[in-house]
Order: sequence, then C-alpha cells, then structure tokens
Amino acid sequence: IYQAIDKRALVKLGYGGHAEPSLSLVPPAVWGHNNSLVDLPYDPPEASRLLNEASAEAGFSLPLPLTLAVMNQARPYLQQPLAIQGYLKDALREIGIEVRIEARDVNQHFEHLMAGGHQLGLAGWNSDNSHPDNFLYSLLDPDNISQAGNNLSRYRSPRFHELMLAGQAETNPEKRLPLYLEAQKLVLTDLPVVPLVHTKLRAAYAKSLKGFRLHPTGLIRLRNAYFEESAAP
Repeated sequence: IYQAIDKRALVKLGYGGHAEPSLSLVPPAVWGHNNSLVDLPYDPPEASRLLNEASAEAGFSLPLPLTLAVMNQARPYLQQPLAIQGYLKDALREIGIEVRIEARDVNQHFEHLMAGGHQLGLAGWNSDNSHPDNFLYSLLDPDNISQAGNNLSRYRSPRFHELMLAGQAETNPEKRLPLYLEAQKLVLTDLPVVPLVHTKLRAAYAKSLKGFRLHPTGLIRLRNAYFEESAAP
C-alpha cells in the first residue's frame, strides 16, 4: 500500500501544492524530526508484486476488497476529502485492492477509528505542543490503544514503547533526541501507518483586520484582533 501511493501527486491533487510529502509523523519543522530517513520509492509494479506474493502465501484472492473509513468534512490536514479518498481508491485499484469508501461525520468517523472498526482509515493530527512525543506517543504507543485512544493502527512494538517511556523520563535534550530518531526509524521499518503529507496552514482575511496571527495549531484566536476603521472620505 505504501509503494502504491504517489505522495507528490497527492500534494498537487488534494492540497493545491500547499503541503509536502511525509516520511515521519513528526513534521520537519518540529524538534526531533529525523532528517536521515529514506523514503520507500513510489513503485506500483513492486507494490503489485508484493501483494501477489502475499496472496499466494496467505491464500487470499485478488482483487482484495478493503474498506477505507473517511470523514465527510474538510479539516486543516484534509482539505479536500473527496479528491484525496478518490485518489487513494484509484491508486490501490492499480495494484489489486478494491477499496470501498465508508464516509462519516467527522465525530462519528473518529469514534469508529478509535473503536477499531476500520480496515483502512484516513486521519490526521494537529499538535498542541510541537514536541515529538505528542506525535509518536499519542499516535503509535500501545498505551493509547483504547476506545478513546489515538493509536488507530493498533501498533504494538515493545522497543517503540521502551523508547517513548525513556524519552518521557529523560530531561537532557542531547540524550533525548536519539530516542526519538530511533523511534521514527523503527516506524518506517514496521510501517503500521502510511504518513502521507504535512500541510501548510493558510488563512485569508481582509486588509482591515489587524492584530490577527495564525496560530501554529490552526486555532483561530481573535483576542487581539480588531478591524481598522476606514479613513473619512
């Protein structure tokens, strides 16, 4: 599945070019991002070969039917839901996976994913503290497998969990950094999720609006915002 998805095409199609392909759940702008990661190539023939190999070994027939749980509403990290889910459906069909889309209201969608009712799920994340722990521990640690947890892939790795706990206990940034670098490398090896893109936040507003600053979390905060009165004619 990973090698069936052209992330650069997805950036153009679903984000108008205002995003970048992702290798890690930790964005490049966040401390602790692993810049040494090497992405798997976009290679549909290889993806198809691997799927046929798995079909022969496990005894399932092709095309393989899978459901993809998606949300109906746009989010900062999912700006064009219909275009993105349509692209993923077409991309996976090319390698022998027939995707059926299950669309829900955003709240019902995440309830469904947290309950583990999905086969494939499309989701995203906005961090409120810009620390790698908020991405890695929150989204992939076994502690967060529950009805209200955000480990939607149900990823269980003892070594990953060990790295997360060590990172939470270590106060020295120089000793803490290698823990998160190793954790991201491990995730790219195990591939419990397919990181798609990191989006760029944008906001449009009138020139007369003053004091507004776009918050890194995407929240709209208007405490210091005001409209400048027009000059008298």
